[in-house]
Amino acid sequence: MSLRVKYTGCIHPDRTPRIHDLCKSCYVRERAIIKRREKGINPPIPKKIASCHPDIPYEGLGFCKKCYTQRRDLLKKYNLTLESYDTLLKKQNGHCALCNATSAGGKNQRSMPVDHNHLTGTIRGILCARHNAMTGWVERAIREEFLDKILNYLLRDTL
Repeated sequence: MSLRVKYTGCIHPDRTPRIHDLCKSCYVRERAIIKRREKGINPPIPKKIASCHPDIPYEGLGFCKKCYTQRRDLLKKYNLTLESYDTLLKKQNGHCALCNATSAGGKNQRSMPVDHNHLTGTIRGILCARHNAMTGWVERAIREEFLDKILNYLLRDTL
């Protein structure tokens, strides 16, 4: 049984192509792969498609790279599943808990960050990148009793 063969191309641009636009070593390699496929020894591997985005290749656990990393990071950092994240975001009507922003707003932010208490680890809500950074700074300033000094400094020139 002979199959119509499509060659992938030569991987050696510096060599002179001879047969089917392949150099001799690439042609020998391609023929060996094709003969193994014809004998059923090494059948072609079916292309895996991501369940989340069918137009993007599969990365891990059936998801594309973006969705897989997002799920992994949420579980690793906050012990939160993507479904729980979506539920929390729906409770906030898809907005930041402090403003009406619907996107993260920061550089390279794919989704809105999860705001959590750094001491207890409890999740407070989902914020835009700006407010997440701000609340983290304020939380740290309160913990270090530095906020009163900042307020006194700011109010010093207004009186």
